Amino acid sequence: MIRGWDYKTFLTFFAIIPTILILIYLLPEPIKTAYFSLDPKNLFIPSIYLSAFVHFDLGHLLGNLIPYLIIMFLILNFTTDRKQFKWNMLSIYVDVPIITSLAYLFILILPLKSFGFSGIVSALIGLFLYTIYRYLRNRGFNLDFNFVWMILLINFFLFSLYLDVVFLMLAFIFVLTAVLIYLNKEFIREMAGYLKNLGYIRRKSRELNMLEFEYYVFLITLTVVFLFPFYIIVPLNPTQGGSIVNSLSHYIGYIYGILAPVLVEKWKDEYN
Repeated sequence: MIRGWDYKTFLTFFAIIPTILILIYLLPEPIKTAYFSLDPKNLFIPSIYLSAFVHFDLGHLLGNLIPYLIIMFLILNFTTDRKQFKWNMLSIYVDVPIITSLAYLFILILPLKSFGFSGIVSALIGLFLYTIYRYLRNRGFNLDFNFVWMILLINFFLFSLYLDVVFLMLAFIFVLTAVLIYLNKEFIREMAGYLKNLGYIRRKSRELNMLEFEYYVFLITLTVVFLFPFYIIVPLNPTQGGSIVNSLSHYIGYIYGILAPVLVEKWKDEYN
């Protein structure tokens, strides 16, 4: 599925961007602290954007870089509108660092420094949900945007379980999730029939050689994992060495990645 993209796309997203992140990571720590890290007590204006690309330890860098490479691989596999893909990428890389930093400065209002690529990774994970929606719709499945809301509410329910939200809020989210699942009952029934007794997988296994079949199963597994990414969106270790990973940026980025493509699509339809 990933075939057909030009080499510039692969070069940009699998070589240039990771290299930039690695080079910034390798900068001396005083430079990263002074010019890249978002420090509310001593604000360097360019850090409102640059803080999204800096990491202070290898674990944090790899924790963002590995999911980034996986989610880009998935997005390229399932994208159906390559022109809109370019607009989506531009909006994420331009808007998300600024929006998440401003949210940290004016909503969280914490005295600790903030940094990390996770806001952009979360936005790409949100974009992947929209990409799957467009892919399934183009394949002829009977679904509308309620599919996106359903997956989003299921994720919110999982977030709530993970974060130990109060019972009434958890019950409210559960009811909304159940309603969205009901509204998607035709799609669920259609998908269940499509995969009944794993007939589709069996048919594919006869059509493809073993390597292609393993790739296909691998792709499905990654798709399911990244459609329900609460373990990535909710940070396990939000503070690191006197600084804080901007966890609010995870949530904002995730929602932005879902909703921004809708606005881009409507804008494109209006002006084309």
